[in-house]
Amino acid sequence: MEDVATWVELSSRLMQHGRIMVNCGGTHSETNDGGDGMSQLLSLNDGLWVQNSTIKALCKAFPGNLSWKRVEGEGENYLALTGPLPDLDVWSASVPEKLSWNVKQWRQCRSFPS
Repeated sequence: MEDVATWVELSSRLMQHGRIMVNCGGTHSETNDGGDGMSQLLSLNDGLWVQNSTIKALCKAFPGNLSWKRVEGEGENYLALTGPLPDLDVWSASVPEKLSWNVKQWRQCRSFPS
């Protein structure tokens, strides 16, 4: 799940406006960028910074077209969604009330210089 070329290949097989949603697992304690010149850090609402290698690969394969969210519950787990960030207000209004708050947690993936 950390191979950028695999995600690029999968993106070439998507239908027009198609998307991929991925369970990216948890965080990694590493804080360096592995020497590739790009550190993909994700900000949580509480200000904690984490690094997730799957989201890092997805962000490279889908530059400017990747969103992520932290899954609430036991442990740290993240979801990623390819394509432009959806209109969160419209999406939130179209799901049951119990899910509405979760929809608004999606954030656009941004690269930060190393």
